[in-house]
Amino acid sequence: MMNFTLEFDGPSGTLIASDEHDAILGYMVLIDVHGEGWIVEHTVVEEHGQGKGTGKALLSELQRECSDRNLYIVPLCPFVFGQFSKYPEKADGRAIRG
Repeated sequence: MMNFTLEFDGPSGTLIASDEHDAILGYMVLIDVHGEGWIVEHTVVEEHGQGKGTGKALLSELQRECSDRNLYIVPLCPFVFGQFSKYPEKADGRAIRG
């Protein structure tokens, strides 16, 4: 089971995925765009988080958070950009090209 934590310090944010022991499995680096959207700058999956669907789980959680807040996503991160390019339906109408 993965737990997610969203933290912002000013315009810079991090979406963190952790396991049941609070070990960090991966994270996304985010930048707030004037309260209208989030730029996904980078996605990192730690070695012990690889092969567990951590990146895709982070992306799903990001989409849920953005949907709940009515925010758009700017996928500068190669992983997120690649997922949206390969699976356009994942973009959910919220993604705009960076």
